[in-house]
Amino acid sequence: MKLRSYARLLALSLVVVSGIVIAWGPAGAQGAARERETGTLTFTPQLNGRPGASTPINHVLKGTIFDASSPGASASCSSAGCSAYAQMYLESVVCPRIAGATCTYQITIQSQNHAGSNDGKLGEEGLYQFLVDGVAPTPGPVASSCACYTWSGASRLFSLPIRGTSYAVTATVTNNSANQAHSIAVNIGCSETRGNISGCFAGSGFANLSIATYTP
Repeated sequence: MKLRSYARLLALSLVVVSGIVIAWGPAGAQGAARERETGTLTFTPQLNGRPGASTPINHVLKGTIFDASSPGASASCSSAGCSAYAQMYLESVVCPRIAGATCTYQITIQSQNHAGSNDGKLGEEGLYQFLVDGVAPTPGPVASSCACYTWSGASRLFSLPIRGTSYAVTATVTNNSANQAHSIAVNIGCSETRGNISGCFAGSGFANLSIATYTP
């Protein structure tokens, strides 16, 4: 009698557990489908249970420069829809390889910045601009229109007086000659996006720049 009661209890438990699993499975799938439809999640291919489907390429660190000598820079313009940039750093960094070979630079800027409208009424965009051999770094990432990264978005109120910001980009270069020195410029800038005829300004204070050189 006890054995039959135990068997019935076990069977009932399995039904309940199965019901939970069955109920959860479709709900989870529906939730994932909704997230895909709304674009709230980015699905990454899995390789052996881990993100990423490509094999990383090993790189060798050849050296890093560190520069904290920037005295500060300021940029401004004075019309609606304008933009302006001022140089914070300009470095010349050697790629220690033969002609036709590549190097990869990891460029990291950290600085105290401020940005806003010239009449002090509105917030405006504050930007970092990155140029490697005079053009936008690849793969970056940077905005294609200005080779820049926005560290301060325009807001309804005047931007904070000072904020600490940091950003890093990656640049792959190809030597035209052996041991070629490549120019790397980091600028600070502003962009007037509110239709304010007074324009915008941006400025930097204490800053430091590091550039690591890697070879494949």
